[in-house]
This record gives sequence, structure tokens and C-alpha cells, in this order.
Amino acid sequence: MPYILDPLFAARPGGGIVGRTPWDRYINPWPGARAKWLGKALLIQPLDQYVILNPTMPIGSFQNIYYATIGFLTNSEFLVRKVDEWIEVSPVHKAYYDLVLGEKERIEIKIKTVLDDMIKHISDLELLEHDLRRYKEFLDYIEKKDEHSLKAIFIDQVDFHAGEGAPGRLSMSFMQQQNIFPTIIQDFYEMESEEDLEKKERLKGLPKVEKDMLLTKWRAYQEWKSLFGNEVKKRYERLKELIDSKRSMIEQTREWIKPHIARHKLLEEGLSRTSVRKEATSSLWHVVGEQTSEEVITLWAWKQFEVEEFFKTPGEILALRNIRPDDEWTKEHLIFHEELGLKQKYPWITEKWVENAIKEIMEKDDLMITRRRVEKRYLYYSFLEIIFDKRTLRTPQGKEIEDMDIIVRCYLMSQNVLLVKLLELKAKEEEFERYINRLLGLESKVEIERLKKELIDMKKEDKIRYLSRNFSNLSEEEIKAKLEAIGEHVDIEEVKRYMVKKKEKFYEPLLKAWEKFSDFFGLDFKFIKRGPYEKDFENRITKFYLVGTGRYAYGPLVGFLKSKIMV
Repeated sequence: MPYILDPLFAARPGGGIVGRTPWDRYINPWPGARAKWLGKALLIQPLDQYVILNPTMPIGSFQNIYYATIGFLTNSEFLVRKVDEWIEVSPVHKAYYDLVLGEKERIEIKIKTVLDDMIKHISDLELLEHDLRRYKEFLDYIEKKDEHSLKAIFIDQVDFHAGEGAPGRLSMSFMQQQNIFPTIIQDFYEMESEEDLEKKERLKGLPKVEKDMLLTKWRAYQEWKSLFGNEVKKRYERLKELIDSKRSMIEQTREWIKPHIARHKLLEEGLSRTSVRKEATSSLWHVVGEQTSEEVITLWAWKQFEVEEFFKTPGEILALRNIRPDDEWTKEHLIFHEELGLKQKYPWITEKWVENAIKEIMEKDDLMITRRRVEKRYLYYSFLEIIFDKRTLRTPQGKEIEDMDIIVRCYLMSQNVLLVKLLELKAKEEEFERYINRLLGLESKVEIERLKKELIDMKKEDKIRYLSRNFSNLSEEEIKAKLEAIGEHVDIEEVKRYMVKKKEKFYEPLLKAWEKFSDFFGLDFKFIKRGPYEKDFENRITKFYLVGTGRYAYGPLVGFLKSKIMV
């Protein structure tokens, strides 16, 4: 089942009022819809507050209308945000194609070149880090005076190449393999000084020729060890400097390329979307041999809405006590519900992320307050969804025209629905940054840092509970891996003990059975009416609320647009 608020419900005149979409099943206040969450949230688009304006005007008219609309909405105390944009240009329209999509292709080539170089730098860095670890190991042997390990390095990496071949004919490895001196390596390991060849019982009984060879190898080992120690320290320091330099270069390259990736992503082609590709084959506008282009921009604009007769139900609820838009019901059903909530669309959102995003929306950015002279939140908002669909055509004679569809839909929203839509906007912005990090190979690193911040100061069991609540699709092993990634070492039994298992409340089977029964027989009967938001569609929503959204939001905007296109 899809996220309940995406896309926003669009009323269709002549039908489509009552269906079986999530909106119909849970929020729809129209009579006969039998919405399950009636009174808990309100989202409705009046049938008569939807219009498509289709002007055909000289080239450049779109720019004037678009920016004038933003200015009009801002002056009317609406908050406005752009939420979507794409462009498609026919390759036949060469001048415009080179200007827009040609630039995108040039950026793409630059990004690919830089990423290829960065991959090589990362590969070089990994080799350097491997060498650094190896030299650190050598330093530890020298500092601890680990003679056995140092002798092993000498035998395997220095003496092994003595003479011709591999192993060299003068190496101890060759002599042992060829059974010339079958125990020479063991004898060399046993030596602690030259005198051992005459003092130690087992060594002094060796043949003279082997003793002479061991003496030669021992002196070579001592000389190598004195040189090796100093050289290892120098190389270790040089490797650290090279690694720091390489890391700095990679980080600077990542930061440098981020604006280019963002620019490339913002120049989104329409044909990259499945829905646009499907429609392109039957589109009347996109004729293969004609110089055409299309650009679609979607805006959201919202403004506080105060219904007349404030102290009638449910106005007195707001008058008597504060109703927060981020109440527990909203979090459970509209945000964290895994089938209908925002989490269905953005599975990575967590409780801490939502908490911080709500603080930004309500405190830092003040996106819930649109009328600056009245510093308070309202129960309801007028919400405008405006889609500009601009199509251009260049004729063989060189004349250009713009044909536009300006689609305006007006909604009435309760404050909690607006909050969730604003969280969706924040998640979309975050998703953009995640896309850039994913392309640069930083997604895992950034995710680990984010989890560290979220889980800081929590006990181990609380961390397990938090992760299992916010990532319910993860197995016990995956939760354990996430904890270990942030430096928290746990065993699988601890994870099993503290994981939060989703339990069905005792009355949920009864509610589900009742829903199936009422849906089958078309019953509207409800045991109780709950929730702080308006649910009386016929007597109050139509007469007081929707009249207000039309009078103060939809009507003025449509009137302004008509004046701009000279209708």
C-alpha cells in the first residue's frame, strides 16, 4: 500500500470521489467514504477548486508569469517552495539542446573523469595503507626485539633472493629444499649469537661447512637488522605523509565535485522518468522532426486558514487547549506507519531525524507560521499545488511560441497533514544529499556518523531497541552489524534479548474483522467519533471551510493568473 499523502488526492469532477485508495479508506471526509481516521486528520480538495489554464503566448511569457506568480503568493502571505522540476528538449532543437542538455552532458563527462581519477587515488591510498600497516608491524618487531619475527622477514624477503633463481641458489630456503643442509633454517632460528655455534650442544655438532654458512648468514642478518631499523622508521614516516596527502586530495576532490553532481542532478531529463517515457510515445506535442521542448515545474504554497465562527466545534478545542501537529497519533499513523506513512516512501527516516526535522520546521524555519503579524499556529491551512507545464515550438521560419498548462489545485489541510508534507520536503532535500554521497562512496560513512550522533549517550540495550524500532525490516544479524559499525560490540544473544518485537494490540484483530465486514456490506456505522479536527462534511466543511479556501486562496490566485494571461 503506498504512502497515503503521495500524490495528494485530486478530485475528478463527475466521479472518483469515493474509491479504494488509501486516502479514501482512511481520510476522505466525503459522505459514504467511511474513512477510518475521520477527525484525526483532514485533507480534501474541493471539486470546484481545480483548474487548468492553457495560454499560448510569445516566447518569454512563461518567465514573466512564473516569477510574477511567486511574487503574488509571497505578497499574499503564502510560503512557497519548488518541489519538482524536469525538462525535455528535442535533439532537433539544436541550439536549445546544446544550451541545456548539452551542458548536462559536458558536466557528466567532467564528473565521470573526476570519479575515475578518484577511484585510482583510492586504490593508491589502499596500497599505501597496506604498506603502512606492514611497516608498523616491522616497527613493532624492532621495538619489542622480536628476533623470531625479524629472522622470518630476513629469510623470506632478503636471504630468499641470494644467488640466482627463486629461491636463490645461495639462500637458506634453497639449501633446505634441495636437502643440502636439511635443518639450516631451524638452526638459524636457534642462534642467538655467533658463539652459539660452539656453545650450544646441537649446533656445535653441525658439519663445518654448514657452520660457516650459518656464520655468514648471521653476520648478514646483523648488518641487515641495523640498516633495516632506520630505513623502516624513515619509510613509515614517509608513508604517513603520503597517506595524509592522498586522503586530503580525495576529500578535496569530493567537495569540489559535489556542486557539479548537484547541478547535473537538478538538470533532470523528463525521459529519465518512467511515466514520462510511457507518455512520450503517444504525445501529440513531441513530434520527432519538430524543434520542441517541455519543462514542468511543481510548486507548493500554503497559508494559515482560520475558519469563521471560531468558538464553534472544533474551534473551542483550540481555544481551551493547545493541539500540537506532531502528536503521537500523527507520528504513529502518518509518519512511521510502514505501509501508509512517510516511512514507506523514505525507509531511512528515524525518530531522531524526525524530531530534528520538526524542530527545524516549527522553530528554526517557522514553516508553520505564514502570517508574520500573527505569531501562532492554526488548526487548518490552505494548500496550493501549482504545476507549470511549459512547451515551446520553433517553426522552420524561426518563430517561437510557448504553450502552457497552468494547473492549480487547492486543498484544505489539518496542521498535522501539512507537517507531514513539510517533513516529506525535508526528506526530499536529504535524499538529494544522500544521492551525492552515494555517488561519491560516502553513504555508509555518513550513515554511520548519523547513527553515532543519534545513539550517543544511550545504553547498549536502548540502542538495540532504537534500531529495531526504526529499522524493523532488519534481521538480528543486521542490527548487530550496524551496532558494530558504530563501535558498539554486542553478541547476538543481547540483540535477541532487547529487540523490540512488533506486537499486535489485543483489539486490532477485532477492528480488522469489523473493517472487512463493514467494507463488504457498505456500512457507515461507527462506535465513536474521535479526533480534534473537523469531521462534519455536510454542515461545516462545505459551508465554512471550503468556502474560505476558495475565497482567500484559490480564487485570488486564479484571478491573478487570468489577468496575467489576459483572459
